Amino acid sequence: MIRGDFERARDEQTKAITQVERVMQSLSTPQQWSMFLRQYAELYAQTAITDVRRNQDEQAHSLLQQFARIAGANELIRHLKAYEDAMPLEGDMLTEEELRSNQNLVKRLRQIRKGL
Repeated sequence: MIRGDFERARDEQTKAITQVERVMQSLSTPQQWSMFLRQYAELYAQTAITDVRRNQDEQAHSLLQQFARIAGANELIRHLKAYEDAMPLEGDMLTEEELRSNQNLVKRLRQIRKGL
């Protein structure tokens, strides 16, 4: 994801999420699912960010909604907010196009975050 190869990043993230969900299904109660899944909030948040960067906002929203239904939204919100806060939105280091792109990304992430 850092290198801008969002398709490859998403593929790797999908493999990781598949493993997490496979282990989760071996647990017997919803409470166990929730406790187990919470430790992977950053993975799910990063995957949603990748989806938004790939212009797959609805897919990102759906992924986070599924996670939030089982494990709650607090950790997801924290990770998304930290990413938004770290995104440069002004300054001389980036071109106007890069700044607009970052502003648009942050706006879209906020919409998804507020929908959780």
